[in-house]
Amino acid sequence: MGRISRIPQAIVKLLTSGDRDCWTIEEIQHSLNSAGVAADFSSIFRASQKLEEEGVLNKVELNDGKSHFEITRRHHDHLVCQKCQTVSQIPCEFFEKSIKKTVLDMDFQVLSHTLILEGICKTCQSIEVR
Repeated sequence: MGRISRIPQAIVKLLTSGDRDCWTIEEIQHSLNSAGVAADFSSIFRASQKLEEEGVLNKVELNDGKSHFEITRRHHDHLVCQKCQTVSQIPCEFFEKSIKKTVLDMDFQVLSHTLILEGICKTCQSIEVR
């Protein structure tokens, strides 16, 4: 295997360095540039796609017209706050426990699924109450 170039390496470091989930290309670019890593949009886009092909990143579509990327982990679904756009992970137990029997009864083999729950996060709810 060849040497990993600096932009994919910087993307992986950024996406594994915090509690945040799901980054857009623009957010990755802004954070890398702020950290002193000069990278243009197209370089980050190409690096993100390559990392996705290699299984390092997952692409997540959150119904906002943008592609979001996250580090590949055990499959999970997402909560998206409609006020602040914060994305949080939720485990898939809901699907696995509640829906599994239904799809089995329908003689359907599920290969993958995506569940995005949209609403208002706890922080934004507390701001509305004030």
